[in-house]
Amino acid sequence: MKKWKELKEEVLQNFNYEEVIKVMGFLNWTWSASLEGEDYIPNKERIQLSLSERCDNAIEGIKELEIGNTYYASSGGLKVTASTWYEDGKVVKHLECEFVVTSWEAQSDT
Repeated sequence: MKKWKELKEEVLQNFNYEEVIKVMGFLNWTWSASLEGEDYIPNKERIQLSLSERCDNAIEGIKELEIGNTYYASSGGLKVTASTWYEDGKVVKHLECEFVVTSWEAQSDT
């Protein structure tokens, strides 16, 4: 079974950073620049750093919860979801990274 660190490395290695940059440019979507000066479209390294931080936040958050829960960390359109559940008597760990442009969700308990 992969450890959280291995899951993080896998998603960081396979995430499509170029697609995020392309979509942000097309939408003129910028990140706030508290230190950089002007708002900006981030480069691959900056997106990777932010995504890594979101992964760390989500992983630390899910570790605080019981098995069978989900923890989200998001910023700047990047969303990381960490989940755990039991399957065949084993704990499954799931880590997902997304760049969210739009979303809609509805739920009912009846």
